[in-house]
Amino acid sequence: GTKMLCHKSCFNEELFRMKVDTALNKVRQILDSNRNLVRASEVHHAYNDKYTLTEIMAKMGLASCIQTLVVMGFSSEQLRTLAKWSETKSVSLRLRAEEKCSFVREMTRDVDAGQRTETKARLGGLEAAFSSKVVTTVTEFVWKYDAKYDLVAFCGVGSEVGDTLTACSRSCSHEIVTGTKSNPRVEAKSYPNLDVDVSWILRHTNGQDLSANFRIDRDDDKCRTPRRNPDVDSALHGFHA
Repeated sequence: GTKMLCHKSCFNEELFRMKVDTALNKVRQILDSNRNLVRASEVHHAYNDKYTLTEIMAKMGLASCIQTLVVMGFSSEQLRTLAKWSETKSVSLRLRAEEKCSFVREMTRDVDAGQRTETKARLGGLEAAFSSKVVTTVTEFVWKYDAKYDLVAFCGVGSEVGDTLTACSRSCSHEIVTGTKSNPRVEAKSYPNLDVDVSWILRHTNGQDLSANFRIDRDDDKCRTPRRNPDVDSALHGFHA
């Protein structure tokens, strides 16, 4: 309840209208000049059209979420598997990350301080010149830094081997040089898992062509308006998960 109220109170209608107008202007540049694009509120329509518009908006949101999953690394086949899982179980995404930093070696090197001194000496008819420079010995400490993260999807609690799919996994290694023998990061750290429930999104995704599937049941006794109905309530909860 608190999360839903927060999203409602944080909605900026003026900013939303500006974004819609910007999008309309860009689309007009692409479409033919005889296409007159306006906001839905500025077009004559019947009351049932409000239901249709709500369904279209929900489908657009679903399509955006599916495309985001693709960009994150899930293949079409994996998404079909996730949609199948969602028919009987909850499906969640989990981001796991860890890092470690270990001491490798100590090394020294001479650094020219840029200060030079020249001395001349004369002995009888002989003259000699001597020059010297200041060299600073610097001690440095080398550390090996490793980082790793992976993004996985799992059904239920992910306790079984076949209940988990990996979308992407990345690791890197880098040397860090410091002037003191003090670990610049942490010796080892595993970050808390970040989980998000995507069950509703997948349950409204066609398991064959991955298209969005959403419809408001207008015959439901609890359906009051295009906004006040169980289907839209569940959609808002699913998008805000």
